[in-house]
Amino acid sequence: MAENSRRLIEDCDIVMGHIFPYSPKHGTPAARMPQVPAAEIKERARRLREAGAARRDGWLRALLGTRQRVLVERENGIGHSENFAPVRLSPSRETSSLRRSREERDEPKLDPGYRRGDVGKIVEVVITVVEDGTLIGAPA
Repeated sequence: MAENSRRLIEDCDIVMGHIFPYSPKHGTPAARMPQVPAAEIKERARRLREAGAARRDGWLRALLGTRQRVLVERENGIGHSENFAPVRLSPSRETSSLRRSREERDEPKLDPGYRRGDVGKIVEVVITVVEDGTLIGAPA
């Protein structure tokens, strides 16, 4: 059954999943069944996580060079695309020059990749990099 689950990740191209080891709950029918050793449970969960991570990495890499509409959710330029891929906005020319001028004046600077007014807005970006499971998008 564990192998069937791993194949399901491949066959259905599951790119996001929450994998956790099974633990019996006292008094349930499953708790009365023969149990798999704890080390094997952890190993199976590890293999499922690896399979999911590989699918996710492939999916994110396939988005390189594409245009994505991103909802900017946080003031640090983090958001999600319409397909729920995590995206961080990279600096635009306007933002970078504004940061330089503010740094030169020793004033607080804007976070890279967005304008404060972009939080809560949908912006269009071109995906340029995949970094630590996050897409990096430059203004389109």
